[in-house]
Amino acid sequence: MKTESKYLTADDIISLGEVEKRIFGEVKKVNLSFDKVTVSILGSELDVIYGDFKNTFEIAIIDNKSGNFVTKLFLGGQDVIAWASRDELESIVNIFTGAPSPKTRVVERLTTS
Repeated sequence: MKTESKYLTADDIISLGEVEKRIFGEVKKVNLSFDKVTVSILGSELDVIYGDFKNTFEIAIIDNKSGNFVTKLFLGGQDVIAWASRDELESIVNIFTGAPSPKTRVVERLTTS
């Protein structure tokens, strides 16, 4: 799914999720495509996925041209971020939307008044 320059909340992302049947059971998944990368977000109540797609999420950032995982180039660590919180999900996805965080706007308003 191609995304616009709109701040995406965790609820926005969850609403885009689709059920995918896998050999070990059902997984909720959404791929958010941006100019150069796709953010893949997964979750399941099964222990094979690192998030439940309600409050925790498995997140990977994939280069659109090569198909390689590039998560660590943006966030350090591993190819996949496991057990990301709702706030972490929003922060990661909105790196690519170009939309400023509502939390940042409130802080800016308070500090410039």
